[in-house]
Amino acid sequence: MQDLDPAGEGAAHESPETTSAPADEGAPARTATPTKRRRPADPWVRLARLPRGKLTAGVIAALILGVSAGTLTMQPAGTALGSPGPSTRPGSTPSPEATLEPIGTPLAPEADHQIAALTVDGAAGPVVPLDARFRLAATDGSPATALASRMRVSPAIELSTTTTADGAVLLAPATPLLPGVVYRFELAGPTGELVDSWAFQARQPLRIIGTLPTDQETDVPLDTGIEITFDQDGVGEVPSHVTIQPATPGRFETHGRTVAFVPDRPLTAQTIYTVTVSKGIAVSATGEATQVDTRFAFETAAKGAAAHVLPMVFQNDVVESRSADRPVIGLWGTGDEKEAPRTLAIEVYRLRDLDAAVDAFRSLRTQPRWARWSSSGLVPTTNLTRVLGADVRLNANLGAYWFALPESLPAGWYLVQTGSPQRAQVVLQVTNVAAYLAVSETRTLVWANDLRTKAPIAGAAVTTTVHGV
Repeated sequence: MQDLDPAGEGAAHESPETTSAPADEGAPARTATPTKRRRPADPWVRLARLPRGKLTAGVIAALILGVSAGTLTMQPAGTALGSPGPSTRPGSTPSPEATLEPIGTPLAPEADHQIAALTVDGAAGPVVPLDARFRLAATDGSPATALASRMRVSPAIELSTTTTADGAVLLAPATPLLPGVVYRFELAGPTGELVDSWAFQARQPLRIIGTLPTDQETDVPLDTGIEITFDQDGVGEVPSHVTIQPATPGRFETHGRTVAFVPDRPLTAQTIYTVTVSKGIAVSATGEATQVDTRFAFETAAKGAAAHVLPMVFQNDVVESRSADRPVIGLWGTGDEKEAPRTLAIEVYRLRDLDAAVDAFRSLRTQPRWARWSSSGLVPTTNLTRVLGADVRLNANLGAYWFALPESLPAGWYLVQTGSPQRAQVVLQVTNVAAYLAVSETRTLVWANDLRTKAPIAGAAVTTTVHGV
C-alpha cells in the first residue's frame, strides 16, 4: 500500500510509490550496505551577487545560482533584460498538502547585494511560505519604486506593489506560490542589463519519493537493505517513525536524502515484510514535514529448490462441479511453461456447510494477489476432515493449467489445496443444481435446473441470506 508521492523539490521521480516495475528474478542480489552517495552542498548558502560593472545589454555571460530542492545548482543566465511588462501566473493549482504557515526567521540582506535587498518575512533560508510577500529595499540610495519597476520573476507571477513608510516596496503575489517551485527574481539596470538576482523556493511538505525494495516487489534477496528516499535534504529523526513487520533488528544509516535500514542478519525466506513510515518526519532546517503515513510491502525469495518452483494460483476463488463428474479445476502459472511440473500434489478437505464455505471464500479474498509465497489468507486445515489426497496430472495450454481430481465427490462444500512449498487454495462446490439469477430494479428472476434429470426443479423454494451485515 503504497502512499508515495512522486513530486519532489527538484528531484527525479523514482516511483515505488508511487512509483515501480517488479524486479527481474535474475537480477543480481542487493548488498546489505547501501551505496554511499556524494553529499550535496550546504543548502542554505546564500546566492552570490552577480558581477556589476559597465556591461552592455546582450553581451552579459553571467551565472545565476538557483536553489533546487534545498541544494545549490548553477545554470546559464538569460540574455539582457528589457523593460518588464505585466506577467501572468501559470495556471497550476497549489498542492492541497501545502501549508501557509510561515517558518523560521527572515532572510537577512547580504552585504554583496549593493543595489537592493530582497527579503521575505517567515522564510527559512531560501524557503519561503506560500503566501510570501517580498520586501524590496534599495541599498545604494535609489528609489525602491524605480527598482521594483525593473524587477522580473521567473516563472512569471502577477505582483502588486505597495510602498511602505520607510520607502521600501512590498511585492505581493496575486495568488499563493506553487509548492516546491523555485522563483527567480532578476533586477535589470536602467538600460536593461542584469545587475542583481535572488532565488526562493516555495514551501512544500516533505515527501517520500522512492523505496527499496519497491512496493509489492517479490523474490527480494534475503541480504537486502531497506531504503527510504526523500525529496529534500537534511531530514531529521527517522528511526522512531519506521515500523517493520515482522520485527527485524538492525541499524539506520543516512546517505544524502536516503535513509537505509541495514538488518543485523538476513531476512526470513518466503516472507512478506511490511514497512510503515508514520507522518511527522521533518527537515531540521525548515520544519517542513511529511503529512501522510507511507506503507509498502515486499516478499522475500525462497531458498534452495523452492526458488525454482513455478508459481501457481487458482483461476477462481470458487469453482463448481456436479456430483457425477470428476471436478476439473484451472490454475494460472507465472513463468516459463517449461519449468511447470508434470504432477501436482493436492489435498481436499470437507467444509461443514454454506456458512463455512462463505467464511473460507472471504478469507481467500484477503490474500495479497501480488505475492508468490505468502500463506496470508489461507484457510487453516487443522480442524477440517481430509477426504482426498493425490498427485494429479497437470495439463498445460498457453500459460493456463488444469487438473482433474481422481474421483467424483458427493454434493457439498470442499476446500482444495495444493502442496508445498507454495500453497494455494480454492473453494469447491459439488452440486446437481444449475442456477441462473438476474436482478433488475423491480424484479428478480431465478432459474433452477436439475443436472441429473436435465429438467427444471419443480416447486423449488428460493430464500435470500445476507452474510456479514
